[in-house]
Amino acid sequence: MDRRSLRIAASLSLLTWIVPAALGAAERDRVLEWIPPAGIVDGYRVHVGAASSSYDDVLDLGSVPKDPDGICRSTLTLAAERDYYIAVSAYNAAGESGLSNEIRVEASACDPAACDDGNVCNGFESCGDDGSCSAGVPLSCGEPSACASPTCDPVLGCVSIAVLNGTECDDGNSLTSGDQCRQGFCVGRRGKSGKGGGGRSNKSLGGR
Repeated sequence: MDRRSLRIAASLSLLTWIVPAALGAAERDRVLEWIPPAGIVDGYRVHVGAASSSYDDVLDLGSVPKDPDGICRSTLTLAAERDYYIAVSAYNAAGESGLSNEIRVEASACDPAACDDGNVCNGFESCGDDGSCSAGVPLSCGEPSACASPTCDPVLGCVSIAVLNGTECDDGNSLTSGDQCRQGFCVGRRGKSGKGGGGRSNKSLGGR
């Protein structure tokens, strides 16, 4: 293989880091983008360090295909509390290219654990794209009924507050009577008369 086919890899461009996906207080997930070199490439290595031009870890990504826009992409998970310096190299059977330009990934200014206000009713807070805390989606606990009213407890979330047992209600069943609230539910008694039947059965006998 002609080693010259890989030399251009030294001019790899490390384009950007796409918006992180919040994984938790201790880590972050980012997508690394770079322009692939001309020539035959068998794989890529990501060089990661805590100081500029000093790389303690090398991650072999193997073969990374180009996306339709001609850019290579790979996802890395990094600790959120520290800075990183990162560069990329390409390799094939003839050897390895020089390093691309270096980028610095700064420690996250947002700690998802610190965003949590401890109130589940207003949703789960998280780190937004701009590094600040973003509000969550408030819980919807449903509509009240004749026998219970939904509410939200800051710790437990949605709960139901039952009215007093014995409160009159309507269970929607015409075949029951004496409907009353029991433990938050409307309960009726089945009987011969049913509701609105004037003491008679609603059953028709042969059309007579």
